[in-house]
Amino acid sequence: MSDTSRHALVSGSMILLGGGWALFLLGCSMSIAAAQIGLAISLIGTLSLTLTRSLKGPPRSLRWLGIAALLFIGWQVIAALVNPNSASSLVGIREEWLFLAVPIGAVVWAQIASQRWMLIFSASLAVGTVVCSAVGLTQVFGIELLEPIPEAFGQRAFGTFTHPLTLGNVMAQLAVLSLGFAFVAPRLNLGRNHRMLLLVVGALAAMMTVLSGSRTPMVAMVLGIIIVMVLFVPRKRLLVGLAILVAIATPPLWMHLSERTGLLEGDDGGVGTRWHIWTQSVDIAADNIWTGVGGANFPTEYQSRLSAGTDEKYHQPHAHNDWLDIAATTGLPGVLLYSVVWLAVMIPLVVHWRRSRDPRIAIALTASLVYLLLAMTETAFTDEEVRMVLMLSWSLGFGAISAPNGLKQVDSAAADV
Repeated sequence: MSDTSRHALVSGSMILLGGGWALFLLGCSMSIAAAQIGLAISLIGTLSLTLTRSLKGPPRSLRWLGIAALLFIGWQVIAALVNPNSASSLVGIREEWLFLAVPIGAVVWAQIASQRWMLIFSASLAVGTVVCSAVGLTQVFGIELLEPIPEAFGQRAFGTFTHPLTLGNVMAQLAVLSLGFAFVAPRLNLGRNHRMLLLVVGALAAMMTVLSGSRTPMVAMVLGIIIVMVLFVPRKRLLVGLAILVAIATPPLWMHLSERTGLLEGDDGGVGTRWHIWTQSVDIAADNIWTGVGGANFPTEYQSRLSAGTDEKYHQPHAHNDWLDIAATTGLPGVLLYSVVWLAVMIPLVVHWRRSRDPRIAIALTASLVYLLLAMTETAFTDEEVRMVLMLSWSLGFGAISAPNGLKQVDSAAADV
């Protein structure tokens, strides 16, 4: 291959990689279909760069996540095959390809994280957030813009997603990521306009988290914002910022926690209801300790354990907790391997954070903590929209390991393409 042809192929691959990732970010905030299409395009760009031997990253530390992910997926396949409805369970495993977003994202941040591309990425995220927020606002005011508003949702926004919980879980993570990067924009050589764009995205995401009426996402988001503020906001501004955050967050939190909690009464969707789901899920996991019941069989198994005449609100398709859901559907080995996946992410990120104090890693860790809090009351890992943002957070962390000097390191390389 001539130098001219190789240069053209590398340039085209970079466009596929960056353009696909921009579409992925757009989809993260408004459309799972767009996100998956974008991820597929970025995968093509990554493979093309690999063939031309022009690939930078991902870091070697990602190999442990790759091994853990393959073992986890492998055990899901085994659990599906030894249980009834194997075909349906295997179909559900297809979404595990989303793990690829982590190495692909790490390649993106190492390969083309120039000022120009970073602005494109943030603008894509902003467009999706604005569209989702606009739709969500119409729902709050009872305007059926795209589709009928389910009566059960009341005045809770669900944006371009299918449920208020999904909206809250997605936007809580995006709020922490966007605001975190806005706080450290000067350290990353991001311009003032770029910083303002990130602040707008963070503010809209926070607003939609509140308007979703989802309690755990609201609490997790506030805690995440407090963490990034303590880490990155100058002390002179920190107290003022925290005071403003508390003043803004307290009224909606109090309203939703007081109106919708009914903790022990078992209100619709409350902790009482979830406690019932959790105890039943523990029983299912204990009775099927090695391979669970299979991913497609949880609803049937769960409902078979309910007494006749049990209120329909207790008929649930999942365990409303990541760890319990995985234990019930894939057994003890499955939940242990899922834990190993998390360790394969958190250990290298924490180690590199302690060595480098790179703010990008700290933000990725904080967003991951927000997800872990969400996953305590919702089965989020099998919800593609919510999981997609988690993969974005992990890719940012490993991308920081791939390009430890950030934009300064990659701008010159990007200019050559």
